[in-house]
Amino acid sequence: MKISLLRYAGVSCLVAAVFWVWAVVNTYRLGFPDSGVVTFLLVIIANSFLYRHVTKTTEMPVPKCITICVTLSGCLVTLSYLGGLALALAHDLMGLPGEVLDEFNVGIGFAVYCGSAAAVWTVWTILGLCWMRATVVSDSKPAAAAEDQEPSADTENV
Repeated sequence: MKISLLRYAGVSCLVAAVFWVWAVVNTYRLGFPDSGVVTFLLVIIANSFLYRHVTKTTEMPVPKCITICVTLSGCLVTLSYLGGLALALAHDLMGLPGEVLDEFNVGIGFAVYCGSAAAVWTVWTILGLCWMRATVVSDSKPAAAAEDQEPSADTENV
C-alpha cells in the first residue's frame, strides 16, 4: 500500500504541476484568472504532504488532515472543471454573452475537455481516498488483533 500511495502522490504532483503551469500561462494570455492556478497548486501542496508522510514516517496510517486536504484539493479541481463545463455549455448552447468566451472560441470542444477532465479527476480523487483509507484499516487491524490476544504461556513465565 505504501508504494501505491507514493505513486499516487507523485503522479498527482507531476500532473498538477503541468496543468498549473498551463493555468498560469492561460491567466497571463487571457487576461483573467484561471481557477487552475489555485486548485492545482493546492493539489501539489496536499500531495507533497502525503508523499512526505509516506516516505518519512514509519507510522503508515495517513493522518486525517492529510486525507482531507488531498481529497478536498482533488474535489476543488473537479468543481473547477465542472464550472468550465457549465460556462462552455451555457455560452455555446444557450447563447450566453461573453467577450472573452467569444474571443477564445469556448464551445463544445472546451465542454468536452472540461467534462472529461472532471470525470478523470473524480475517479483519481476517489482512488486516492480509497488507498488512504485502506492504510488505516489494514494497518490498524493487526495492532488491534495483537492487543486482543491472550499472552502465551512462554511470556507469562518470564
